[in-house]
Amino acid sequence: MPYHQNILIECDLQKFSPRPSSVRGREFYKAITLASKVIEKRPLALLSHLLLKVEDGHLTMTGTNLQEAIMATLPWDSSSKFSPVTAEAPSLKEVARAYQREDWVEVRSKGGSKLCIGKMEVETGKAEDFPVIPSPSGTSLTIDGLKTKLERVLLARGEDEYRRTLHGVYFDFPRSTLVATNGHRMHLAPLPSQGKDLPALLLPAEALYKCLGELEDQIMVSPEHIFFALKGGKLLVRRIDEVFPEYTTVIPKDQKVIAEGPVGPCISLLERACQLSRANSSLGALVRFEKSKAEIGYGQGTSMMEKALLKTTHPPSRTLLYGVNPYYFLDALKAMGEGEMTIATEGKEDSPLSLTSADGMKAIVMPMRIEEKAK
Repeated sequence: MPYHQNILIECDLQKFSPRPSSVRGREFYKAITLASKVIEKRPLALLSHLLLKVEDGHLTMTGTNLQEAIMATLPWDSSSKFSPVTAEAPSLKEVARAYQREDWVEVRSKGGSKLCIGKMEVETGKAEDFPVIPSPSGTSLTIDGLKTKLERVLLARGEDEYRRTLHGVYFDFPRSTLVATNGHRMHLAPLPSQGKDLPALLLPAEALYKCLGELEDQIMVSPEHIFFALKGGKLLVRRIDEVFPEYTTVIPKDQKVIAEGPVGPCISLLERACQLSRANSSLGALVRFEKSKAEIGYGQGTSMMEKALLKTTHPPSRTLLYGVNPYYFLDALKAMGEGEMTIATEGKEDSPLSLTSADGMKAIVMPMRIEEKAK
């Protein structure tokens, strides 16, 4: 006679049938973290808050530093009421972290002084006190590989945040070029020609740099700002009302491609050079062009301790030796991506070196004085 046993299975139905005012715990924490990326370390009291409101079937969490704003969104049941409120970002993040392993967490706001998240409460402020963020508007444009282009261009920006023109990134739509420079090196990437009628905009780069991992290819351009599409939200970056340097005057006009070769071995070599230069500040990067060969290496004076060979395409009439900052040159090589690159020069040792990748990325590095000339 077969044996039968009744089995009672208990489960938390809320994991599968959440209340209308619930959001995924992990996604809620990610959205709070994303919106908080524009909040500065020592902000004004109001700018340390996030705005939470429901619109178009989404719960939107907005953070801003006035120059930039991030709107992170989560799906929301439109039948569930939610009164707009502000709440301090660090407190929200701490509470959201506690619920990030939960499948669902209930978020309730009824316009009072508390925001209920699960079984915890966060003090709130008035939504009308939060800075006004413009709605997305302008001309839509798709920039294929925008994340990669920005990642490579931003390697050349300046570190001094008070020199805003050199700390930012320049979207030169009329010239179809994306540019960043610190005054000693410059990286450029191509932009689509469809945007030639759009205005050129100088933008702060901090939020863009922090959001590279979430950046998508779609943007919306207006004369005063650019909206960037993010995974799970949008980023608004307002223009900097300053004049970007006339970078085209720095780009040599009569350069010839002297050498070409793979990027990978050169990056490995320059990484070692940078490590060694921390202990020996006199160590520098060297680029030598001869009639029969081209070399990238590092050493002291004109003597190379280690080098990588490149193929000479247009042999120079005499030996050319360039000294370059090893950190700047390493960044220039990284900006080339993977694969092959070319190196061009005007044939004078005080003129810039231009590196160009197969996908149109360009890096320009100014030479440094070295101890002695090549023989």
